[in-house]
Amino acid sequence: MNLKTPANENSIGFNDGSCHYRSRSYYCQPVMAKPKPKARVAPAPAPRTLVAWGQLKSGLKEEVVYSGRGMRKVPGFGKANMFRRVSAVNYGSRGSWPGFSQRDRFAVRWSGFLVVRNPGVYRFSLKSDDGSKMYLDNRYVINNDGLHGMRNRYTNRRLVKGQQRLRVEYFENGGYAGCVFQYRGADTGNRFRLVSGNALRYVAEAGFKEEVYYNLRRLRSIPNLNRNAAMERVVSQVVYANTNRNWPGYTSSQNFAVRWTGTLQIRSSGRYRWSIGSDDGSKAYIQNRLIVNNDGLHGFRWKEADSRVAGRVLVRVEYFENGGHAGMLFRYMGRDTGNRMVYVKKGMTASF
Repeated sequence: MNLKTPANENSIGFNDGSCHYRSRSYYCQPVMAKPKPKARVAPAPAPRTLVAWGQLKSGLKEEVVYSGRGMRKVPGFGKANMFRRVSAVNYGSRGSWPGFSQRDRFAVRWSGFLVVRNPGVYRFSLKSDDGSKMYLDNRYVINNDGLHGMRNRYTNRRLVKGQQRLRVEYFENGGYAGCVFQYRGADTGNRFRLVSGNALRYVAEAGFKEEVYYNLRRLRSIPNLNRNAAMERVVSQVVYANTNRNWPGYTSSQNFAVRWTGTLQIRSSGRYRWSIGSDDGSKAYIQNRLIVNNDGLHGFRWKEADSRVAGRVLVRVEYFENGGHAGMLFRYMGRDTGNRMVYVKKGMTASF
């Protein structure tokens, strides 16, 4: 710094080779470099949630519709003759499928959610004999429809982390039948695998699963119901008033049997009373134990019994009708009902 003799206080000069000032200030401040702002890292997006996780169960819902007519393409779906949970769409080409009561002329719909852990591009494979279709987030993405032998169709889709709506539809006209659904991507190590396990979820429906069995002659007690049902659906409660007419949705008023199954959430544990009224016979099972026995040929009558329960309780009610009037009512009471007898409805989830 060179300091010359100033003429006055306003003429002091500084010279360090970098700055020249004539002012009252006696300090030359260096120019400071501005710090570079830190790059912002965007937070990872939250997993996509279309339905609350607590409402989902593992697997897919499989709905089967039988037909007496020939088919040339995947039909529209009405009331299912059978529905159940499956862990994957994995039916190799064969003459008949396990659990199906027809080997030809039927249609199937599998529905639920595909759960993706690692987002990215996935390749899907839908192989079938006869026709099939795939929908992802309600968009038609694979067309393998029509009459044909076992063949494969593919599509690529970029998926986000979390839930994606999934639906696969299929029909079988005649001959061999098969349908296999696979994919590959980050969740599979980029190798083709069955879409299964933790990748599949479906919505647990509220109510009872109702299975109806027709043309059961000369019944005097509830038969073995481990067989293919003629009709399956979900009902909110078991309430069928005593009548000599068909129950709503039924095709016969006599010589039939019914099984209702579901799980009941008991919020306040304790002793509960179970009550069934029927014409003809009925039984109620709680946690697979026979609690109320109202079986046999008789007019409408009530039977009741108690059991201690807590948490999620498996409920099964069975019934048969031989002839004449038919009626079936299922009630309970305990702390959850304010100790009042009510129809079993609230808190039920259909078991399948």
